Amino acid sequence: MIDSDTPPREPLRVDLYLRGRAPAEAVDRLLAVVERARRLEEIDRVSDVTVTTWSSVRPVLETIADGPASVTATVAAFRSWADSEGYSLEPAFRRREVSSMLEAGTGTESHPFPGSNSASDPDTDAFRELCVPTVCAAIYAGETLECVVPCSDDERTYSVEECLQALETGVLEHLPGPMTHREWARGATPDASRDDSDVGSREDTETSTSDG
Repeated sequence: MIDSDTPPREPLRVDLYLRGRAPAEAVDRLLAVVERARRLEEIDRVSDVTVTTWSSVRPVLETIADGPASVTATVAAFRSWADSEGYSLEPAFRRREVSSMLEAGTGTESHPFPGSNSASDPDTDAFRELCVPTVCAAIYAGETLECVVPCSDDERTYSVEECLQALETGVLEHLPGPMTHREWARGATPDASRDDSDVGSREDTETSTSDG
């Protein structure tokens, strides 16, 4: 329980990212995730929910386009969070090599996640695609990134559904990141009857596929 003298935390918000060309069999899951997240806002568990569709990209092309490299920059921010907190975003996020600039999704070879210290090779990067998962959630307290799912540590993988369940119950102790050791300041009562933590976990742990 949060002590009454503890200053209230900044309101939490949820940013959902849906892969725009997700397989047809994933649509029902995505609709359920969005509905569940919207419900969190309706019952005042979070202050805001944003839903964005995105797709796998070639970072080298984002760097030469007008405007921000939105997918690459967003994933880089997620990777920075994961590195600082001791988690991995793989295999949900990864880079893969495609066999042709005109044929995305035909390659199968995986490469180290973006952010390594090795020098960038433009010729190689031209054939590499940054793949995103079917669904991803980022949790912010104010402007501070607190949690990204799916992610994993040495013991387990954390799913989007598990994150939503924690927000529903108000107990975040089993989530990755700085929220792990804090109960939610709004003081929601845990509901032990809900256990959707494993829903969708298999898909979250599978290697992401190209959008084609």
